[in-house]
This record gives sequence, C-alpha cells and structure tokens, in this order.
Amino acid sequence: MSNRSSEAVPFLFDLESYISRYELHSETRLQRLAWIAKRAPTADVATLAYTFLERELKEIGNIIQYRAIFGHDGDDDDDGSGGDCDCDFIMTDADAPSPRRDSSLPAHHPINYGFKFSSTYLAETEFTINDKLATLEANLNTAKANLNKQAIRIAYTNLAEQLKKMGNLSDALERLIRARDFATQTRQIADMCSDIVTCALDSRNYTLVTDNVSKAEHTPDLSTQAVFLSKMRIASGLSLIHEGSYRIAANKFLLIDKDLTNQFNAVISAEDIAVYGGLLGLATLSRTEITQQIESSVFRERLELVPPLRDAIRHFVLAEYGECLKLLHSMKNEWNLDIYLARHVNELWNMIRNKCIIQYLSPYASVSLQNMMEVFGCFDSLEEVECVVANLIKNKKIVGAKIDSVDKKLLCSGVGSLERKQRRLIMRKVGRVSGTLLSDLEGTMIRLSCLENGLLVKDQHDRRRARSWKDYDEGAVHEIESSDDDMFLDDEMQA
Repeated sequence: MSNRSSEAVPFLFDLESYISRYELHSETRLQRLAWIAKRAPTADVATLAYTFLERELKEIGNIIQYRAIFGHDGDDDDDGSGGDCDCDFIMTDADAPSPRRDSSLPAHHPINYGFKFSSTYLAETEFTINDKLATLEANLNTAKANLNKQAIRIAYTNLAEQLKKMGNLSDALERLIRARDFATQTRQIADMCSDIVTCALDSRNYTLVTDNVSKAEHTPDLSTQAVFLSKMRIASGLSLIHEGSYRIAANKFLLIDKDLTNQFNAVISAEDIAVYGGLLGLATLSRTEITQQIESSVFRERLELVPPLRDAIRHFVLAEYGECLKLLHSMKNEWNLDIYLARHVNELWNMIRNKCIIQYLSPYASVSLQNMMEVFGCFDSLEEVECVVANLIKNKKIVGAKIDSVDKKLLCSGVGSLERKQRRLIMRKVGRVSGTLLSDLEGTMIRLSCLENGLLVKDQHDRRRARSWKDYDEGAVHEIESSDDDMFLDDEMQA
C-alpha cells in the first residue's frame, strides 16, 4: 500500500480487547503478548503488553519465559512464533522511552519501559516449583508401582501441566505423549490428542501436529465428533500455513463446523478462524469458489465477526478491487501482530493484489497505467505499476500483453487474437506430424516391395531386431523381427 494511504489511516490497536479472546494463562496468550510487545506500533501498546505479560507470567509461575523476556539477556526475537517477520512496523530505537533507555539492551527490551527483573521472585518461585515437580514425580512412581493405567495417565498429565506452566514445553510434550498410551476411553483419547496438538503448536513442532492429526482423523471413534474434528482441521490448517500451502489450508478452515466457536481458544479465537479462512480463500480461490464456499456457505456467518474482511470479500466478488484492497490494507497492520499469520501477510497481500490486477485487465484490449493506479489506489507511482505488471507478464500470469512505456499503456491481446495464434501453432504442429507420417509410410512401402521382389539381402547368422515402424506421435520405436516378415511374405506368395 502507498505510504500516503498508510499515513491517512492511523493504526488503532485495542490490545485488551484482542488478548481477551484467548484462554487466560494459556501459552498462546503469553506468546501473543510477547510478540506484540516486541513489534508494537506505539510505546504505549508495548508497555501495556509487557504489563499483562509480566502479571500472567508471575501468576502461573512461568520462570523460563520470565527469565528469557525480562532478564538482562532477554534478546530473543523468535518468541516461539514461527520465525522472523517482515512487518510494516517494528519498534525502533526512537520509539523507546528515552529517559529509561539502556543502550546495552535492544529497544524493545522491557527494562526500557520501566520494568525490573526480580531475581528474588525467580529464586522463590523456582524453589516452589521444584517441590511441586518432586511431588508429581513421586505420584507418578506410585501409580507405576500399582500398575494403575488411570492413575498413570493422570500423573503424566499433571506433570505435563506443571512443566507447561513453568515454560518447559518440550518436556511437557514428552509427558503428554506418554500419557496417551494409557488412555482407554474415547473421551480420554480425544482429550489427549487435543492436549498434544495444542502443546505441539505452542512449541512449533508442526511435524508432530501433522502426525497426531492424521492419527485422530483415522480413529473410528473420533471421526464422528464434529467439534473434535474441527479442532484437528484448525491444527492442520496452521501447519499448512507454516508450509505455505495456502489453498489446502483455506479449505481446512472453510470446513470447520459451525458449532466450534471459542472451544479452541487455547490456540486461536473464533475471529482468527474467520480471518484465516477468509484471507486464504481470497488469495487462492477463484471468484466462483469464493461465491460458493465463502459467500453462500456457513462460513459467511463467521465473517460477521470481522466486518472489514467480510466487506472486502464482497467488493472482490463485485469486481470493486480498489475498495477491496483498501479494506484489506486497513487490517494488514493487525495481521502483522498475529503469531501465525505475520510471516505470510506480505505474500498473501501480493497474491490478492495480483489476482485483482489480472481480473481487472481481462476484458480490456488497452489499459492506461495512470487510470489503473487511480482505480487500485495501492501504488506510489506509475513506475511501480509498470514494474508489477511487468513481473506478471514475465511470470506468464498475464498472457499476450505488452507495455507501452512511452504512452504508459498496457496493450492486451484479445481472446480472438490468442485463439488465432494458438490455431496457427496447432496447424504447424499438424504439418510436421503429417510430413513424418508420409516419410515413414514411403519407407515402409519401399521395404515391402523389396521383400516381395526378393531384393532383400539376408544374413543367416544375424537375427537381430530391425527398426521398421515408428510411433510418429510420441516418437516411440516399435521393433519387428525381419525374419518373421520374410516368412510371412513367403507363405503368402506360396498360397
């Protein structure tokens, strides 16, 4: 989007309303707060995010995250959110409050916003947690000694929950996988699958997510539970987004049952489902598919939670591309603060913009780049429009078009012109095939005449196969025994 548009529409982000969508003290809530704090558009938002984050970390005793974020060596930008992000805004040195700034730390560090790292709290909490872990380990050993499957499963689950609270996701995930082996009832298996998938998503172990989703979908007793299957589709969709398989991910989110609302808000909220499904569908599906699967389906009800995205999709269906891109840009900054979507926002934006350009140009034989820039409203200059269109022509997204750099026009070949060009190519190909056929037929007739008149020199010791017939379409060569030809013709002559 142009810089002028960005300045005209200031980004207002209601952090408290946004973070309230997610389960209290859940890992995704903590990760989202940490992600927002380090990439907040303003210092006020960053301060509020760190305030919420510090309070919740201390309430649940997450000493690992507390040390990593608020400690003096807390300079990790990953946040467990899937990698770095080319966001439109990242906190710069100028945004940090100068009176409290420590030049030895990055600009987004909590110390620069007045937060202090409490080593006393860390030591006391760590001592308490170690006692809890020792008690839980003792309970697990007792359950194993009694050979009680139910008690073993509960002991593993409690231990995993405590490890997850303190921020040790890898060990928690290992305990949950062990606990699943002791689940005997359908409800227990479903709960264990949900817990494992949730923890795997929090730790960004997408391979484990895919494996467990596949197992759950092929379990007979679980395949009939609509809400549970919807949770698995969400997990699979997030994994596919990470892999860049946007179209398949869109279909996953569009198939989520309407009964699932906030039952999975330990991972994503109901608004996130609408955003992921709508945005990915808009980027990858055709206009007909969008009308059938989004505009005229149950998913349309979900879009009511995100009115700007709903209106953007409606504008796209009506070929009002400028309004569509304007609404999408107004939400782009918020999507950059989403831990699953941030890395893919720019790519999805370019896919939607390119799709709009291609469909806008399709009915015209000549288009002014100046008019195109005014219609779309997302370009800074004619040179940018020309560069984008040139890339589409280079990548063969627009076929039969040329750019007039002098008059700043795009000249597009009509449908009739493209059909005539394709017809000429087909006729040339048919001519080449006909010539090859006639040449092969003439050679075959000469050989048959030689065989009939005894003009073929035979070698009694050499019975190698000789090439005689050719598949002129595919270029394949079929071989026939020459001696078999001779025997066949001799029999015919004697008869």
